[in-house]
Amino acid sequence: MTSSAYTARQQIVSAWPLAVRLTLAGLFLALGYLAAALVGNVPPFREHYDPFGASAALEQLPPGFPVPADAQVEMAGQGAKLPYHVQWTSAEPVPTVAAIYEDLLKSGDWELMLREEASPSYRIRLSRLGPDGFMTHWAMLDVSPREGGSRISLDFMITQGLTVTLN
Repeated sequence: MTSSAYTARQQIVSAWPLAVRLTLAGLFLALGYLAAALVGNVPPFREHYDPFGASAALEQLPPGFPVPADAQVEMAGQGAKLPYHVQWTSAEPVPTVAAIYEDLLKSGDWELMLREEASPSYRIRLSRLGPDGFMTHWAMLDVSPREGGSRISLDFMITQGLTVTLN
């Protein structure tokens, strides 16, 4: 671009009223933000994500957490006592489902914290230990009878991201 063309454009722009120049600057700024947001997948273009919604609760389930083969998710989402809650139903009776979780405790990945005597239900509090021996999940499991089988209710929290620093 020649210097005379640049000077001519500069004279035209400088002749515009201040309000027009500020309006154009604001418009380009807004367009730049929207273009960056679209490319970066950030608000207002990102879909709403609920960190305690049903899909988030199911994604945060401890790896390899067993449920009966016929279990169907009845509900999932934010828990009342702990951050996440998932509830399944199964045609299996409470003792059969309880045996699955007794085997889980014998695997060594999970540790029994508390067993509640609550016949005919099965209630335990357990923690999952990672390979390094640190707790990764803490959970409250309740298997209770329902007509035609059992209801498995799991409230849990993820502890692997928690760090305690003592000064």
